[in-house]
Amino acid sequence: MSTSVGASNRGLPVLDRVLYALFSRHADRTRHDGDRKRYRATDVTASFDVYLSRTYGLSWVVFALTAGWMATLTLTVPEPTLSTAVEFLHRGTPILNTVSLPSVPRTYLALAVATVAGLLGKYATVRVSGLYLKWAADARQSNIDRTLPGAVRYLHALSSGSDDGAAMLRKVADREEAYGETAVAFRKVLNKSTLTGSFGEGLRLVARDTPSRDGLAPFLVKFREHAEQGPDSLS
Repeated sequence: MSTSVGASNRGLPVLDRVLYALFSRHADRTRHDGDRKRYRATDVTASFDVYLSRTYGLSWVVFALTAGWMATLTLTVPEPTLSTAVEFLHRGTPILNTVSLPSVPRTYLALAVATVAGLLGKYATVRVSGLYLKWAADARQSNIDRTLPGAVRYLHALSSGSDDGAAMLRKVADREEAYGETAVAFRKVLNKSTLTGSFGEGLRLVARDTPSRDGLAPFLVKFREHAEQGPDSLS
């Protein structure tokens, strides 16, 4: 496993390899199970491990920039303004508003504010990365649901010829301008079929991962069943 992963990463840019070495371990954490599922429903070209490594690398950049900016702001803001802000937060924070606030040197206060702000920025970056995957999956679902009926009608016309199931999907996949993400999904079927050596397995994998759970997924399952029975069944 480690040998194959290392071989697959040798083609990555140097920065991606560094980020992968530092942060790819996060991809195996259960907190990202939902992100991995949404990733499979998108058309993101980078692998999930690389995508997440980039996300965590960016989150640390955001942490550093946010923390640096907040530290500078805390150190340079006028004393009356800073005292007013601290008192406002003290009164408005549960539990903290029940205890007296000790006098804290401005340097320590700047460090605390910078750390909290940086961590919030880092967390927000990772969250936005997950939301982007959801948005991309939802956009693909909408496009597939809109273009699938036309693609199915075209497949129905093709079924009267001598093409097998793979050849039929290839003709739809070659017309992406007309059939959008449905054509992209059919191309994925063909690519996965080539990788696995089985057309049926390619159909199964795309049906599993597609965001169109009520449209494309059941269609591909039925297409697989009929493809296995021969051209007459497809027709």
